[in-house]
Amino acid sequence: GRSVDGTLLVRQLADDSTLVVGREMGDVHRVAHLVERALYAAAGVTLLFILGGTAWFRAHLESRVEAIRMTTRGVGAGNLSMRIPATSEEDEFARLDGDINSMLDRIEQLMEGVRHVSNAIAHEMRTPMSRILAGLRTADRPDVEPARVVEANRAAIREIETLTQVFDKLLQIAEAEAGTRRQEFERIDAG
Repeated sequence: GRSVDGTLLVRQLADDSTLVVGREMGDVHRVAHLVERALYAAAGVTLLFILGGTAWFRAHLESRVEAIRMTTRGVGAGNLSMRIPATSEEDEFARLDGDINSMLDRIEQLMEGVRHVSNAIAHEMRTPMSRILAGLRTADRPDVEPARVVEANRAAIREIETLTQVFDKLLQIAEAEAGTRRQEFERIDAG
């Protein structure tokens, strides 16, 4: 006495009788509806996992990149001793961190070498400059005889010529290291 969804299959048999087979579809519809709801729930959970995983991955990635950025900003501001903190992870970022830290170690060594060379040059230049200054001040006094003035000028010229040669050698070294003077080099047979 109630309506139901169903399917019927009607077949004519050899003896001219009719066979009708039917099946109620209510259970199939309920299972299909249950599967559809499960699929929607699974899609929602999957979407939540994707969004959560993406947020976690992005935060993790940003923290690793921020460590690199903080170090490069510090080095750019002049603090050559800054390094990217080491992590326990063994991934691409750890290898990149190691490479950047090695590069920063080398830059710090090179800058220390430049400072050392600059200090050495300054000390080497101070002595001749002091001799030039002392000689010219002596020659500048009113009671100095003209021959002493001429000798002080000649001594100052010699010292300045020596300093000019030192500067020329320093410039040649800098140009050779930079590669700009290599075109002036020529091959010779060392034998």
